This record gives sequence, structure tokens and C-alpha cells, in this order.
Amino acid sequence: MTFSERKRRRLAAILAADIAGYARLIRADEEGTHRRLQALHKHVIEPAIALHQGRLVRTMGDGLLIEFASAVVSVRCAIAIQSGAAARNADLPRDRRMDYRMGIDLGEVMAEGDDLFGECLAVAARLERLAEPGTLLISGAVHEQARGRLTYEFADLGLRQLRDVAHRVPVFRVEIARGARPVPGEEEEGYALPDNPSVAVLPFVNLSGEPDQDHFADGLTEDIITGLSRVSQLFVIAHSSMLTYRDKLPDVQKIGRELGIRYLLEGSVRQAGNRVRISCQLIEVETRAHIWSERYDRPLTDFFDLQDEITRNVVASIKTQVVLKEGQLAERRAIADLGLWDLLKRAWRRLYEATPESFAEAETLARQALKGDPDSAVPYWILSSAILHQALMEGGDDLQAAAMRAQELARHAITLDDNDEDAHSAFGIASLNLGQHEEAIAAFRRALDINPNCSLALGLLGSGLIYSGHPDEGIGYAEMAIRSSPRDPNNFFRYSDIAAGHFAAGRYSVAIDNAQRAIRQKPGYFEGYIVAAASHALLGDVEMAREMARDCRAHLPGITIAKASASYRFANPADLDRLQQGLRLAGFPE
Repeated sequence: MTFSERKRRRLAAILAADIAGYARLIRADEEGTHRRLQALHKHVIEPAIALHQGRLVRTMGDGLLIEFASAVVSVRCAIAIQSGAAARNADLPRDRRMDYRMGIDLGEVMAEGDDLFGECLAVAARLERLAEPGTLLISGAVHEQARGRLTYEFADLGLRQLRDVAHRVPVFRVEIARGARPVPGEEEEGYALPDNPSVAVLPFVNLSGEPDQDHFADGLTEDIITGLSRVSQLFVIAHSSMLTYRDKLPDVQKIGRELGIRYLLEGSVRQAGNRVRISCQLIEVETRAHIWSERYDRPLTDFFDLQDEITRNVVASIKTQVVLKEGQLAERRAIADLGLWDLLKRAWRRLYEATPESFAEAETLARQALKGDPDSAVPYWILSSAILHQALMEGGDDLQAAAMRAQELARHAITLDDNDEDAHSAFGIASLNLGQHEEAIAAFRRALDINPNCSLALGLLGSGLIYSGHPDEGIGYAEMAIRSSPRDPNNFFRYSDIAAGHFAAGRYSVAIDNAQRAIRQKPGYFEGYIVAAASHALLGDVEMAREMARDCRAHLPGITIAKASASYRFANPADLDRLQQGLRLAGFPE
């Protein structure tokens, strides 16, 4: 690559920032100051840059240089960082506060590798030096883009001669409205947290620079709220209430108090040409901790299909992360202090751990919850899942009886709440393990009718189709489930099903690849070993097949061909025959 090819010119908004009095802070407490700066980067600066799709060009101790494609977006990001820093300073004495001073300019830059050069970097740096602690100064070029597009006030500071800049620069101060802190003892307006997990979704911000793209951000926000509201275990604030927060600087804890919610989702949308980039992050209100974040970069081929895909992915991921987080919160309290919902949160988390011990504990917790409220559907389907999966993982002879009991419990959950997608999913998986393929598929489709964004139901529908003789269609649903919630700790179930689907289709090498993915994610779960052993054997690699069999017996010492194949409810007897043939070649006992 030539020197000229390594250099690129483009228009960019440059944000320069540093902490006022940082040298003094270091002299007073070097280690403490360094720790607080690291925390500020992790919890405020990095999430803000990611959300606004900026690029950190370089850091210089406490200093930052950040590039943005839009002047408007750069101002939004700067204010988000200022707000986050101010919140973390609120309870600190004045001599320990980290107050950012910032400057932004818009102009042409030259890129060389990952670095940037250009006069606007110098202008931004001089504006930052001119700024008072906790304030943001922008150039006239930035003001020209931002006025009328942002709701902030701009104070005109006139033309300023900046050092090492040939011409005088129009300078404006962005007036950041700070929310007044409540007077000690004064009663704050708002709502108490509900028992079940509570979520609000801020209107997604349009970063495209084109006002006519607001409909995309608005539509995505509304779809995500609708999708979350279909998750029966969540309490979700309505879209109409969240519209009042549009174009406002979000104070996470203030919003949490006002709405009575534990989690807040915020996001941004940028459309550039034929692609769209969406960033979002889930925040725990009380701690301001970012418990989940994701960025999606997709071709803008079909607007509505794209919107559906992103909605499905965000909703599925939020449900998983909230269930896991709520379980952790419940576990901080003694069992004697747990109410119904806390027992269930703890039980949900145990289901996600997916070990014989965790399933047994989930069963115990669900039974406790039933004593407190026998008319709630949730304890019944949790109990159904716990009983069935214990039988599956133990590889015992009582799988049939366990599946019948699980089906009975799930059916009762449905009579109590026909609109609980998890109850229908539990009924479906029990039916599938009884060899009732049509009933299982109908249950999974009903769960998806209730909540089209339920990744569990997507994966289980894939499982039902795979075992009913439609492996390729089923694999498609299982892969969609993984895409919709890629960080789900229970995706090893999906990979196991995909492996079984490729095995049924005679694609043994691909079956082995997916079985290995399942094993890597959950070494203690047996199904990956079963398919891998049978597939290696049928490919003629008996040595590797027997190694897989030994690994399986290490987890289930009493495993036999009958027990190993009990959970493989293939509707086509030939598929089960091939599986058992492979297991015999691998050395499994009858």
C-alpha cells in the first residue's frame, strides 16, 4: 500500500476532552484517582461512545480525542459523558470531583492508519482548554449544524482568537440543563418497583442526520416495547409514556424513580446508504451499570424484515439478561425473606444453569412458590421444566413418567394463564419427549403467536420440526433462536438439536461440528457426545467415536444405548435405527 493510499480525507466532528485539575487529583491520591478514571471510562465514556457510534482516536492520560460522523451526534455524546460524570461526582467533595471540559469542531481531517490530522483537531483542543470545568464549547461550524436540531440552548461567546489557529473562531457554550438534586428529606415523586422485573425503553435516537429517518427509530422503539410487553414475566412501560423523554438528556436514576423501573434500554440508529447500524444497551437503574450491550450492522434490504429481526434479537437478549440478573439479586437475600416473585426469579436462574443440581433446586423453589400462590401459572411451568430436565440429564429409566408429569403440570399452567408463552413451551417440550410431535409443534407455534420474539419457542419449534421429520426447516428455526439471543447460556440445547438435525439428514460431519459446539458450551450435557459418537462411527472413525463414548460415560457412568437414545424422539424409525447403530459401533453397552 502506498503512502497516499494510507491517507484519507473526510469530514468529521472532533471532540476533545480532559479533566480539569487532573494533575492535582493525581498528586492528592494517585491510586484512587486512577481507579476512578478507569471506572469512569468503563461505565460512562466507553458506553457513550459506543451508543453514539463514535471512534476513540487516542487517549492522553485523562485526555480524549473522539471522532464522529455528525456534529449533532458529537454534541449528544459529549453531553451524555458530562451527565454521567456529573452523576458520579454528585456525592463527592468538590476537591475530588472529575469535571470534564470539552471542545468540538467540525472540519476536514486526514486519516493515516488509525490516527487523524487536521486543523479541526487543534481547534477542538483549544476550545477544550478555553472551557470551564463541566462545560462544553463548540465552534461556529458545529453550532450551524446543531441549532434547530437539538433542544439545548447555546450561549454566543463571540469570535475568539485561539492559539496556533490562523483565523478567529466563533465560539458557543452549550447550556446543559442540570436536574436539581432533591432536598434531603423531601419526598420524591414516582412509583415503587413492582414485584416482577420492570423495563422501560427510551426513544431510540436517529443519528443519520436526516429528519426523515426518524420514523425508522420511532418504529423500532415501538416494536421493541411491544415485543417486551409480550413477555409475561416483565413489567414494561408503555410507548406513549416514553415519548415524553424524547430529545432529553437522560438521567437514568431520575427516570427510574419517576417510572418505578429497574432497567432502562437506550439505543441509537444510523442509516448510511444501503446499511443501517443500531446500537443499544441495557442499564440497571440503581447502579447505572451496563449489563448488556450490542451493535447490529445490517444491509437495509427489506425495511420491515430488518425491523422484525432487530426487535426479535433485542427482546430475546433482554429477557435472558434480565432473568439472570434478577436471579442474582434474589440470591442476595435469605430464603426466609423471599416473596413469591423472588422465589421464581431464583428458580428461573437455576433453570438457566442447566445442571442436575440446579434443576433440583429449581424444583424445590417452584414448590415453595406454589405453597404461597397455587393460582400462579409460573411455578407450574418451572416445575414442569425442572422435573423433565432432571430426568433427561440423569439418563434414567423414568423419562416417560417424568415427561407425563411435566406435561400435566404445563397443561395446568396453561389453564391458569393461556397467554404465557413459557407455559406453552413447557407443554410442547414434554409432549415432544412423549413422542407427540403434532401436539408439540402446535404448542410451540402457540407460544410464538403469543410472543413472536421468544427465542426459547423459536428453538423448541426447531427441535419439534427436526424430530418430526423436517430437519432442514427445524435447523433454520434453531439457528434463528441462536441469532436472536447469541449470549444465551442455554444455546447448547440449540446446537444439540442442530446436530441431531444434520444427523437425521445424513450430514455427519456437520453434525459433529455442531455437537462439538454444544459440548464446548456445556461439557456436562450428554446429547453432544451422543450425536458426535454416532456420527464419527458412521463415518468410519471408530477410534474417535469411542473417545466420545468414554467422555459421555465420564458424565453419565450408567449410560446405555437405550438410555442414550431415549430423548431422541425421531418420528422416522430409520433415523433412530442409524443413531443406535452408530452408538453400538462406538462401544455403548445395550
